[in-house]
Amino acid sequence: MPDDVIDGPLAVAAVVGAAGAIGGAIARRLCRSGMQVIPLDADNCDVRDPFSVSAAFARIERLDALVYAAGITRESVVWKLGVDDWDAIHDVNLRGAFLVLKEAIPILRRSGGGRIILIGSINGSRGKFGTAAMQNGDMVLWGMSVVAAAARATFAR
Repeated sequence: MPDDVIDGPLAVAAVVGAAGAIGGAIARRLCRSGMQVIPLDADNCDVRDPFSVSAAFARIERLDALVYAAGITRESVVWKLGVDDWDAIHDVNLRGAFLVLKEAIPILRRSGGGRIILIGSINGSRGKFGTAAMQNGDMVLWGMSVVAAAARATFAR
């Protein structure tokens, strides 16, 4: 992770997906940089459930950075991908990101701003055979990050 992503007066970061390989590595790196990290994963924040997400973020008083690294995939070509698999991918990768942003942004704003990092796959922009649902999700996640950034600029102090 580039140092400029975590340098500065940041104090508290929530890492969603902290039990996974990418989220765990990010959480450890942020801890080493001196930040207090709130690790969120399926055990304490089921991103598919708005009540679980709301409850997890209700306990957070200050937030200077949010990392959304939760994500799943079910690799399959479109004509063999089950609807349940499509829905599972989008429930975690997209709906989960939306639910987390919905709860985290007000805390970030009350804390004076901060950074939002949404992790997706490079396949959202270049494509990979057999990952249609994940690619679709990554493209939408990128769009969601652009909208969140624009909203942040509009409502910045």
